[in-house]
Amino acid sequence: MLRVLDPDSSPEDLEFSCLGGLNNQAGHLEHQDYPGKSISSFSLVDLEEGKVDFVHTGAPTSRLALRVSDGQKVSNTVVLRIMAVSLEHQLVNNTGLEVEQGGAAIITGNQLAVRVNVADQGVEIRYDVTEAPRYGELQRLHSSDEWKATGTFSQKLLEKERLRYRNTQGGAADHFTCRVTIGTVVAEEGVVIAIAIRLPQFKVTRSKMEVAGVRRSVLTSEDLRAVARGVKLRESDVFFRLRAPPKKGRLLLDRRVLERSSTFSQKNVSDGLVSYELREAPGKDTRDSFSFQVFSTHHHHPGNNSTHHDFRVNIRAQAAASGVSLVNKGLSVLEGGSKVITMEMLFTHAPANREVRYVVTAAPRHGRLRRINVSNSSAADDSVAAFTNRDIADQRLMYVHDDSETKLDSFEFSVGVYKPQRQQKVSTQEEAEEKHTFNISVELRPVRVVDKVFHVARDGQRLLTVADLRFRDGDSDFEDGWLVYTRRGIPLGELVSASDSARKLYEFTQHDLEQGKVVTLTSANLSVLTNLDVRHPQEVTYEVYLPPRHGVLFLKAIVNSDEVTVATGGVSTFTGQHLSAGLLAYRHDDSLQLSDGFNVTARVKEREREEGRRRTGEMLGAERGVMEVHLDIGVVVRVYLESHQRPPTVLTKRPLVVEEGNTASISRDFLETPGRGAEGPGDQTEHNQGDTQQPITSFSQDDLNRGRISYRHQTTGGTNDSLLLAATNGVTEVGPITLEIDVIPKLLPLQVSGLTLDEGSSQPLTLDIIKVTNHHFRGLNFLYELEREYISYIHDGSDTLSDNFTIRANQTESKKHSGPAHVSITITPVNDETPTVTVNRVLK
Repeated sequence: MLRVLDPDSSPEDLEFSCLGGLNNQAGHLEHQDYPGKSISSFSLVDLEEGKVDFVHTGAPTSRLALRVSDGQKVSNTVVLRIMAVSLEHQLVNNTGLEVEQGGAAIITGNQLAVRVNVADQGVEIRYDVTEAPRYGELQRLHSSDEWKATGTFSQKLLEKERLRYRNTQGGAADHFTCRVTIGTVVAEEGVVIAIAIRLPQFKVTRSKMEVAGVRRSVLTSEDLRAVARGVKLRESDVFFRLRAPPKKGRLLLDRRVLERSSTFSQKNVSDGLVSYELREAPGKDTRDSFSFQVFSTHHHHPGNNSTHHDFRVNIRAQAAASGVSLVNKGLSVLEGGSKVITMEMLFTHAPANREVRYVVTAAPRHGRLRRINVSNSSAADDSVAAFTNRDIADQRLMYVHDDSETKLDSFEFSVGVYKPQRQQKVSTQEEAEEKHTFNISVELRPVRVVDKVFHVARDGQRLLTVADLRFRDGDSDFEDGWLVYTRRGIPLGELVSASDSARKLYEFTQHDLEQGKVVTLTSANLSVLTNLDVRHPQEVTYEVYLPPRHGVLFLKAIVNSDEVTVATGGVSTFTGQHLSAGLLAYRHDDSLQLSDGFNVTARVKEREREEGRRRTGEMLGAERGVMEVHLDIGVVVRVYLESHQRPPTVLTKRPLVVEEGNTASISRDFLETPGRGAEGPGDQTEHNQGDTQQPITSFSQDDLNRGRISYRHQTTGGTNDSLLLAATNGVTEVGPITLEIDVIPKLLPLQVSGLTLDEGSSQPLTLDIIKVTNHHFRGLNFLYELEREYISYIHDGSDTLSDNFTIRANQTESKKHSGPAHVSITITPVNDETPTVTVNRVLK
């Protein structure tokens, strides 16, 4: 109704004004943000957003004079004529709805619509449900993409196809009733929308069953299966109703006999719970059959016109001996452990042309059966209700104990033998009611009763006993001394025999620990080498001239296999014999100082001796003085807390964002571990010392906290990088730790695709053809406008088969631009030229 053109002004600057005012008896203008308040001016933005209303109050006709101003200039005056008419409506669509049983159908304006006589006036048409549907519910699609029940909806909701009816309880027909309100006026009462519910059609497949020489045979989904057409139903929703039971046998659902009108589901068939059993062995070959109907769980009473289906059974009077034998020896498993059920534990030996199926009738109470995939150990089925001989032979069946305090468990099962070629089921020779029990004995897991840190001096040794490591076995018939320990790995030492330190131990018993036969060794941390004739360790003496500041040195002695301190006040001298025997020890004073040290002087003497030889009757030898050498040694002591024995944990690890070719600081906000430092490749990591930056291969957490570590990007065109690090506290380490580096490219990554169009035609350039591909620039505007397809390539109609142009993207806010990108264009030729006569000579 109103439109204004002003190329050099924005919509916010254009203001409409009413001239001469309105006849108050006719009506007035209102702003939707301020209802009930009359206005005489409004902006172009308010008009475009539909926020300006004319409120009619009385007179049927009126005029409204308007003009527009941009703040400096005023437009011409226009007159808007207003004519009020009585509101009229008509129910133009009420066709009803069709829906599959158990399904849903969208309700649109084609099924339900009310039309008013004032088009495009924004009049709200609302439907209020006064009688809800009986066999389903109305649902509205919300912005979260969820369908939720509703009792009211609008005409706009119908036009947007966001209303549906969902059948939940079957039925043959349904309906709901609405009250129609237009604006604030109730226009219609009792509008009934009819719903026709179509019953699902079923496709039934069945095959003949053969019973040969046995009394019971299990039905499977390959023997009997019903699938709904046009609607997806679960197996538990598809039912069979028995119309005529078999005469020479009977149908069983588990152990219950199925009579006339009894029902069972498709899931019962798939689970192997439905079987056919002969009443007595026949004297000759014969046949039997039963009839049934199929229906869904939503429609509990199939009509008399529902299709009847027959299932036939061929009964053989004589059959060769099956030769079936069952191996059932049970298994033994550790508490909380698991074990594969093998052929030696459970297996049914049958003829080569038979296959065996086991149905679990009572599951284990203290564990579960699991079917595993040998090629993919992470894929497993924890709800095993049936398994086969093939599962056992391929070692795919496992029992898993639930770690409860139980010593016994079991599960019950029945066995079926069948011919796989024709899918004809044949049961075992036992009666149908006979069950088998697979017994499981649970061995209690050994419990660690001594669990503490085993302290060994660095580069020293210590006897390992049951005071340091001990387990107890709960089985009454098992002695703890028989427990076997297997070594998995010692990174900083060895386990050796106490009687022979050269013999490494990889396996030992708890009895060995009780007898003191296991020793932990580390390498020596204080020793001297000399070229003097020193034959005994005690000939090397050490004098302490600078004792430790945060601890004390003391000597120990071994008395009856126990360590006894013999000097506690701090020793001043000791010998190499004390070191060899591991009797010198350092004790920390429990202060917060974790580093210490002491200095000693090592002295070595060579024994006094005489040497001489006679030359021309003279004694050429003489007494030599005692040879003595000494060496000053500094010993560093590093103290580790118990927490240092555990590897550090990564507290923070966030991607680092850096501009291409620039440097970014790596702080604790991106990488933090409560350890001593980290080690990495370092080819692009630099250590800042003042104005200098040097590549590094290791740094500390303190360096990160102080902002001394930075990353410099070097590769042109790279969009991502990473650092592979290991963090250590000096004793243990954790890694690898990957620090991801996200690189913001210097040039906008402009991606273009080729065009193909007919000769002389045009094609718009869209974001599918020209776009910037990088998450750092997502949502930004570029110099070219492609989102609304304002730019097109137009071919000039010449007889050319190809063309091209070059484009560059520019982003003003980030001051970035792309490199030139070439767009190739393929022209499809069109035969549009009129034939011309090129030769026209006189025919003589």
